[in-house]
Amino acid sequence: MMRYAWRLPAVIFRKRSRWNRSTSKYAQRLTVLLQQELGEIRAATSTPNMLSTPQEVHRLYTRKRSCDCMAVSHKVLAVVAVLLLVCCFAAGWFARETVVPAIETHGERELVIGAFLPLSGARSSSGESTRVALELAANEINDYLAELESPTKVRLLVVDTATDPTVAREQLQRLDQRTVKLVIGPDSSLEVEAVKSYADNHSIMLISPGSTAPSLAIPGDNIFRFVPDDTHQAEAIAQLMWNDGVKLVIPVWRGDVWGDDLADATKRSFAAFGGTAAEGVRYNPEATQFSTELERLNGLMSAAIAQYGDTDAVAVYLLAFEEVVPLFCEARNYPLLNSVRWYGSDGTALNKALVSAPAAAEFAAQTGIFSSLYRRNEGPILVQIQERIGRPPEIDALTAYDALWVATLACIAAGDADDAAGLKKALVRTANSYYGATGWTALNEAGDRAFGDYDFWTIARVHEGYEWVRVARYTVSPGSPGTIQFEQPIWTAPSRRVLIIHSYDEAWSWDQDIQRGIIEGLRRHGYILDRDYALKTFYMDTKVSYTTPEQIEERARTAIALIEEFEPDIVFVNDDNALKYVAVAYTERYPDRRLPFVFSGVNVDPTIYAPITSLERPGGPITGALERFPYYEGFALAQRIIPNASTIVLLADSSSSSSFVVSTFRERYLDVVNDSPLQVIGPLQVGTFREWQETVTAYQTEADLLGILTYHQLRDENGKVVPAPMVVEWTVHHNELPELGVLTFHAEDGYFAAVGVSGYKTGLYVGVIGGEIIGGKDPAIIPIVDPAVIEVAFNLERADTLGITIPAEELVKASEVFHAPQ
Repeated sequence: MMRYAWRLPAVIFRKRSRWNRSTSKYAQRLTVLLQQELGEIRAATSTPNMLSTPQEVHRLYTRKRSCDCMAVSHKVLAVVAVLLLVCCFAAGWFARETVVPAIETHGERELVIGAFLPLSGARSSSGESTRVALELAANEINDYLAELESPTKVRLLVVDTATDPTVAREQLQRLDQRTVKLVIGPDSSLEVEAVKSYADNHSIMLISPGSTAPSLAIPGDNIFRFVPDDTHQAEAIAQLMWNDGVKLVIPVWRGDVWGDDLADATKRSFAAFGGTAAEGVRYNPEATQFSTELERLNGLMSAAIAQYGDTDAVAVYLLAFEEVVPLFCEARNYPLLNSVRWYGSDGTALNKALVSAPAAAEFAAQTGIFSSLYRRNEGPILVQIQERIGRPPEIDALTAYDALWVATLACIAAGDADDAAGLKKALVRTANSYYGATGWTALNEAGDRAFGDYDFWTIARVHEGYEWVRVARYTVSPGSPGTIQFEQPIWTAPSRRVLIIHSYDEAWSWDQDIQRGIIEGLRRHGYILDRDYALKTFYMDTKVSYTTPEQIEERARTAIALIEEFEPDIVFVNDDNALKYVAVAYTERYPDRRLPFVFSGVNVDPTIYAPITSLERPGGPITGALERFPYYEGFALAQRIIPNASTIVLLADSSSSSSFVVSTFRERYLDVVNDSPLQVIGPLQVGTFREWQETVTAYQTEADLLGILTYHQLRDENGKVVPAPMVVEWTVHHNELPELGVLTFHAEDGYFAAVGVSGYKTGLYVGVIGGEIIGGKDPAIIPIVDPAVIEVAFNLERADTLGITIPAEELVKASEVFHAPQ
């Protein structure tokens, strides 16, 4: 999914003329352009101390494919890179030369960054995936810098540390002689411990993608770590073991700083739950044979089972790197060790060597080893790396990807190669406002990742081989204890149930776009339709067939009955009626059930309903996405295409939802916008088709454009709803004003143009939220937002009838172009 070239710079250069405004308008306009032209938003939940608009756009993952016509995928941090560069200019960060260190050739500046990777040795699996990730990041960064006409180029100096602390220390000294003052790595805590003193004494900044030893969490030093220290991992694995009924755990660990620290932290965490940790077995990290250690472990396990009388009450906790393979191969010879549960850590999770060794993998699958790993975001960067190495990458690869982006932006911001304090300050500042492939990279006072969730992985047999499978997630909410949610228990693999309730009918294209987006959003969290969940869809059909309050309530009762019968894990409700009559009604009727609802396409302020306390923190099981029409962008588009146009009359039917749209237009546009591209007449509401006809006719000489808000609830002389196609057909044959709709299907129906909210991208947004909720996140803390996903559509046949030539630059930016009324 990531085989396509980036197109963000083209957007920037097209709009460069807009940039010579004040800093605020400059950044806000860039934000609007990015949202309008690149769309595809994956908004993160509000986080304390996150920079405000426009930096909130850091939460976007935006990217376009340059092939595969109009298909859309993610580009992690394109927006961040550009906005940080923008804001750096605005704040004066670029007052000095941007060279750290500087190698200047023909006016170009080369930013040299070291990469200390374990390409061989006990962490070679991680080294392989991390190298691919860094190469990917470097190429993307250089592409962007080039298209932004920056003279700076990033060059990586890749060094194999062989997972050896001595090699790492020697290599750092060599890099220092080449004036390289910033390094991504080393990967392991053992290596970081070995090079820390030299880095501190020689003003070298190290960003480790994988070091987690708590003893290395030292404020003020030159070590930055893009994963949390192991006190967090210890809490996660200790809770899992305790929840599994383990009363006594026997740790087995490699005797280095990482193994010692994590073993001690886990013992303390497990004791806090009430469990007991035995003295355990500590082995030499360079060992390749483990007969002595396994004999001792077997004896300890025999005594533990005799004490507790149950193999389910005891377990082994293993802290190893790739030496896990010979250790497991030998452990197969001990029947007692085959009969108890094993738990692992980030040292073994997703390890390539383990699943590639059949005997060791068989032992792992038999004992059901659960290995914890700092949570990976299932995004496009991960997919690209996986495509290149043929397997799921370790988390270190993704943290290294983010580390190189942060390092580059920090170097550009700091400028002076000799100013170590300035570079350190820039690193912290950049990391604290960066949201990337691994989420928000905020650092704590020790320079380590401040927080994060953990996944649990196990090994399952697939066909003739083995592979890693994610089975659970440990989630931490601010101020609350961590919780564990099993996502895909491989022993039962139960199918989840997802229900989507639409307010309108199946023919309503908005509903279909929303549904496609929801399915894709769930897929991006790893939930595949018909594999991981069963789907049911219900259409309330309250736009045409069931329009009275009594009929709407009857349809809602049918929907609620379906909820009772289907027993879904989550319900998506689309548009206002489904929210009010189903989600709110169900939650008020059954407050203790806390069935999650995620809404979309809602025009009203949802806080008018009792179960929703605020937009920022809903407080209950209901959250979702608002629908706010992009009037300004639509009016500006019309004025660009028809420069002489100055006035638009807005027309709507008189349904309750239309009344709300009209009232909010007045509040959110007429009352606050002082520089509207067009003078607005109305909005005018009519109840009958005849009134519609009369109003359209009356304004043929009073306005330059006809704004179409709604037209699906117009009634004939008998009080029946007039079909929308009939309204459109009459309008395009009796109206000489170019029409501008607020939903893209208005252009599909036959009107000239439409600028509106994207149904697909809105569905994608709520689908991603739904995936987070299924994964254990509480909807009560997920903010209700307007995702601001805008798209443009034109009808070329209508344009031809009106005698309008649409400029090529506007056609290129359109999401859809229709050639005839549908």
